Amino acid sequence: MKFRSNIEKLKILTESLIDRDYLRSKAISLFDTFCSDFPIPMDAWIVDEDLNIVTKKGCKTKSCKNISSVFSGNARDRNVEMHNRALNGETVTYTIESENSVFLTKLIPSNSSPSLVFGVSMDITVFSKSIDAIDNHCDENISCDKVNFVRDTDLYKIIKEESSHG
Repeated sequence: MKFRSNIEKLKILTESLIDRDYLRSKAISLFDTFCSDFPIPMDAWIVDEDLNIVTKKGCKTKSCKNISSVFSGNARDRNVEMHNRALNGETVTYTIESENSVFLTKLIPSNSSPSLVFGVSMDITVFSKSIDAIDNHCDENISCDKVNFVRDTDLYKIIKEESSHG
């Protein structure tokens, strides 16, 4: 009787694992489609404690094995610094300018494994250039609702604050 009960428990466990794996594969497939079809170029990745890229989606990180090979110069140094901060448990949001592009990146430490960090980066060059155009052509005291709306957004504030790190 106990043997049959254990087999039934094993069958239920196996079925639930199959269902869970099916749902995970569907979620990953959906995320892949989202990354490749999203109108703003984006990347997503996970790095380990050695900054090795464990998994990645998107174009900027496609051929990279370590986060230190994604950018060069000051951009690389800043990117590595931010990943190390995230590995120390801090959620960080920052921009990097590289090769005439501006990338908005958010790094989130894993709750389940302190040695993993999840990152997402979007190419926000067009937004950054738009903000430059607004700032160059609109006086700060202008009473235009649309300009004031843009200046009051989080993205505007992040780009302005982070532009000093270029």
